[in-house]
Amino acid sequence: MIHKAKATVCLLAVWIGLQTTVLGEIKDTVFSASESQSSDRATFPAEYDRAWQVVLRMLSQYQFEFARRDKAAGRIETGYVVFSKHPTFSKLSNGVRTYCTPPKSFLKKWSDGRVKLVVELHRVSDLTTQVVFQPDIEGFAATRFDDTGVTGEWRLCRSNGKLESELLNDLAAELRKPQSSEASSPGPTDSSEKSDATKSPDKNASANSDVIFQSVPEGAEIYLNDKLIGMTPTRLSLAAGEYKVKFRKAGYKEYQKQFMLFPRSDITIGTEMDKESP
Repeated sequence: MIHKAKATVCLLAVWIGLQTTVLGEIKDTVFSASESQSSDRATFPAEYDRAWQVVLRMLSQYQFEFARRDKAAGRIETGYVVFSKHPTFSKLSNGVRTYCTPPKSFLKKWSDGRVKLVVELHRVSDLTTQVVFQPDIEGFAATRFDDTGVTGEWRLCRSNGKLESELLNDLAAELRKPQSSEASSPGPTDSSEKSDATKSPDKNASANSDVIFQSVPEGAEIYLNDKLIGMTPTRLSLAAGEYKVKFRKAGYKEYQKQFMLFPRSDITIGTEMDKESP
């Protein structure tokens, strides 16, 4: 009888141990999944009020119109901007597919895209603020294979995280700027104003050129004429003139290049960065 009781206790202990292990694995899996969903947010060393103002100014640069701004709730909602009518998005070679994965099953021809944003700001401490970008991206698909009509409809697409990453990189670059320079140029409306090159932008914006800065790997700091303007990949509209650009990224050798930009001559400045020697 004693031996039978001991056997029962041993079996019970083994069963409890197995359950604890399984529950532990489930808990770990859930934690890992939640950690992987962090590409749409970042925490910045900035006071809440400053982060709020910089986010508003940056969205204005992207030409978003505000549908709702609630500073107390830390929430900003924008209206849609259509890719084909936007000075930056209209130049995407791959259209809506650049920022999302369009569904392929129910419509035949994707011809345009549009996006609106919900931005949340959370006060982490007196000197740190978390910012979350939640894009709502839709693609427009014509219902015909030819160009005899434009009938179609907008369909929701799943974001691939690239737009959120670009917005967070832009925000990081803006927050690095001295506050005095921010106050001197409130509310820029064109992405070219993000550059602080020594040559003043051409007043005739139609004569400007688009310059794409990209690197492998991405996320390198871009210094244009020794001024930090963002992180790769970035597209800027610049006036004709002579420029010096540097890419800097921890663990990689600095890349630098001088180039002459002519009116209406869109170019790409890109490189595969070399790793620093151990």
